[in-house]
Amino acid sequence: MAKAEALTLRTLRKADIPALCKLMDTYERSHAGARSNMKPADFARYCLGPRKMATAWLAVVNDKPIGFALTSDWLSFGGPFKVCKVLHLFVLEKQRGKGIASALLREIVKTSFVKGYGRVDIEATPDNKVANKLYKYLGFSLKSPKIGYQLYHPQ
Repeated sequence: MAKAEALTLRTLRKADIPALCKLMDTYERSHAGARSNMKPADFARYCLGPRKMATAWLAVVNDKPIGFALTSDWLSFGGPFKVCKVLHLFVLEKQRGKGIASALLREIVKTSFVKGYGRVDIEATPDNKVANKLYKYLGFSLKSPKIGYQLYHPQ
């Protein structure tokens, strides 16, 4: 990202759905070796409207999405607060190492805590050293490899 290019973070707009589908397909190919099954109608249903189940966050440079995160609300059965669960986090390979994933996560954490969430959770496989290092750097604590990382709202 050149200095003239400004990074914008925002939640999904209807016009962003085709670009998000492409990003999700790239994500799935790089992680699972297969194409994504998500269709534009799926993102519209799950991420927009009154019954949305997830929030799609986009990292955008020059009106082009270059990364995304998907989050969902979770109940905390062990506590009196809502939990924001980061389900997916992805940045295009050419854009990595520029702080984009950090910026997305910081925005998710900030927005979640402002909205009254008590915790943000995210997972990474033990062999994903870059992700594990990032989550620790941002203040997340590893609960266990099965549970993943948690960051509590500072009271």
